[in-house]
Amino acid sequence: MGLSGATGWATGPHLHFGIKIIGQGLPNMKGWCDPNPFFDKVITTEPPAGNNPRSHTVTRGETLWGIAVK
Repeated sequence: MGLSGATGWATGPHLHFGIKIIGQGLPNMKGWCDPNPFFDKVITTEPPAGNNPRSHTVTRGETLWGIAVK
């Protein structure tokens, strides 16, 4: 689904997930909707054994996409 990580003021790795439906959405959200109503239940998983988390210091000019593909 995506690559999680933590940049800026984040206190831990996380993944932003959103749903955009043209003509719908929350006020001032440019069509983005809250994805929670689309799920029947909360789904969580534990990181696989041997997972080796890495850190990255964001430097001026970097983009989230550029960091994610590293």
